[in-house]
Amino acid sequence: MSFSYDQELHAMVNDFAPRLFAVVQEYDTESGERDGEIAAWGLTHPDGHTDVTSVEGTRRASTRPSGRPGGSAGRRTSRPG
Repeated sequence: MSFSYDQELHAMVNDFAPRLFAVVQEYDTESGERDGEIAAWGLTHPDGHTDVTSVEGTRRASTRPSGRPGGSAGRRTSRPG
């Protein structure tokens, strides 16, 4: 099977693109119903590290891939200003 340049480029983009995910916070309401909200958005990079930013953009965290020095512990930072 022969791939065209466009197909190869598309495959490379898909293989190496960071993956987007949401951090969801769920809770019970006063009426006993379940509800939830998106608390943050994150990106997982091909090397395994992640970057997470709160929906408001005021908090950030990063993690390193497991098995590397520092483990999976991240560093929190606040947005300047």
